[in-house]
Amino acid sequence: MADEHETDVVVVGGGLAGLLVAEATARAGRRVVVLERSHAPGGRARTQPRGQHAFNFGPHALYLEGPLHRALRHARVPTEGAPPPLRGAAALFADGRVDALPVHFGGVLRAAWFGARDAAELVSALRSVQRRLTAPRASQLSTLPAAAWLDDLATRAPVRALLATLLRLATYGGDVQQLSADVAQLQLAASLRHGVRYVHGGWQTLVDGLLAQLTRRGGQLAHARAHALELGDSAGVARRPWHRVIDAEGRRYLARDLVLACSPGVAATLLAGADPGLAAFAARARPVVMRCVDLGVRGSEGLRFTLGVDVPFYLSPQRDVQGVAPDGHTTVHAGYYLGADGSSPLPGSGGEQLDAAIAAASPGLEERVVERRVLPRAVVHNALPTWSTGGLRGRPACASSVPGVWFAGDWVGPTGYLADAAAASALDVASGIARDGEGGLRCAS
Repeated sequence: MADEHETDVVVVGGGLAGLLVAEATARAGRRVVVLERSHAPGGRARTQPRGQHAFNFGPHALYLEGPLHRALRHARVPTEGAPPPLRGAAALFADGRVDALPVHFGGVLRAAWFGARDAAELVSALRSVQRRLTAPRASQLSTLPAAAWLDDLATRAPVRALLATLLRLATYGGDVQQLSADVAQLQLAASLRHGVRYVHGGWQTLVDGLLAQLTRRGGQLAHARAHALELGDSAGVARRPWHRVIDAEGRRYLARDLVLACSPGVAATLLAGADPGLAAFAARARPVVMRCVDLGVRGSEGLRFTLGVDVPFYLSPQRDVQGVAPDGHTTVHAGYYLGADGSSPLPGSGGEQLDAAIAAASPGLEERVVERRVLPRAVVHNALPTWSTGGLRGRPACASSVPGVWFAGDWVGPTGYLADAAAASALDVASGIARDGEGGLRCAS
C-alpha cells in the first residue's frame, strides 16, 4: 500500500522516554520511526523561549548518576549545568514568616525554628536514608506509607517537617499519606548521594541532543498522532506478529515492535482492552500536578532558593545556569505542589496564594518581572506510586501481555521515579527488543 510504511520499531510518543528508546534501538541497528502528535518532540522536557528568557515545563533537575544521567551519557548527549543555589536558602511558613532553610551548616545556625537537638536528629535521619537497602527492606517499604516512614526517621516536629519538605521537593509533591515509602527512600537518597543539576540551556538541550543522535543513526521522527492500532495475531505463529499503527491522517506504520511511550491513559485507549492489566492500572492511576509560574526578572539580588514548610511552595532562581536568561537577568521557576489529582492536603493551592507566596519569599520581585508564564495544572508525573498498590513494584511491566508491544515512561517498571523512571524503562525496552523476541522480559513482577 502506498500509504503504509514498514519499519522495525514504531514508537508512539516523542518525549524523553520515546526518544531514549528510539535512540538506543537505532544505535543497535534497528529501523525506527517515532510518532509525535505535537509540533515538536520532547514532551515535558521541552523548553519554551519567552522573549530573551527560556522556561522549562516547570521545575526540572537532573539527578546525577541516576538512570537518566547515565542514559544520556551513554548516548553522548551533553548534560552540563549548575547546582541549585542552596547557599542562603530560605524556608517560608503559612503565616508569611521567612526563615533560614537548614540544609547546610550555615542554615542550621541561622534558622530560628530549628535547634541544635533538631540538627543532631536530622544528621542521624539522613545517615539512615543513605544506607543501602536490603531486598526484604525494599519490599517492606513498597507497601508502607511515606508518612509512616517519616515517623520512623524522626520524632522531633521540626525535623519531621524539614524531611517532609525535602521529600515534597524530591517527589514533586506526592501526598505522604498515599505515596509509598520506597519512593521516598529512593528520591531522598539519590539527592543526598550525588545531588542534582540544572541543565545549561534548559532541558531542551537534552531533547535536541537525543534527536540529533537518533537522526544520525537513521531514525525518523513523524509529526503524527496515533489514532488506532491493528494488533497482529500471535496464535500459531513462530515469530512475533506484525502490528500496525494508523495515524489521524490514515497513514499506516507496520512493525514487529510497537512501543507506547505515552501516558497510561493514552496507551490503554490505543490497546482498547487488549492488555487488561494496563487498562486496570490506567483506570486507577493518579497523575501528580503542580501550578507553575515561570518568571524572567531583571537582576538576581534578593532571589533565594525557597521551600515552603507548611505550604506546598517552591521557588528557585536559575543562577549560574547558562542559556536561559540574558546578561543581567535571571530566570526563576516557582510553583505550588498540588499533589495527586490536584488534591493537595496543604492549604493555598490557587493562583492568588502562589503569587502571595512569591511576594513573601522575594519582596519587590514583581516590579522586576519582564516575562511571565503560568501553567495552572501542569502534570509532572503520570501516576503516583502508592503503598496500597505496591509502590514502584506495582507499576506495569515494560513488556505488555501482547507480544511485541512495550511500554516506556515515568509510570513503567520498578526502577526510578520521574524522568529516571522514564529512562530506566526506555532502556529496558530497548534491551528487550534487542533480544529479538525471546520473550519473558518483564520490568516488574
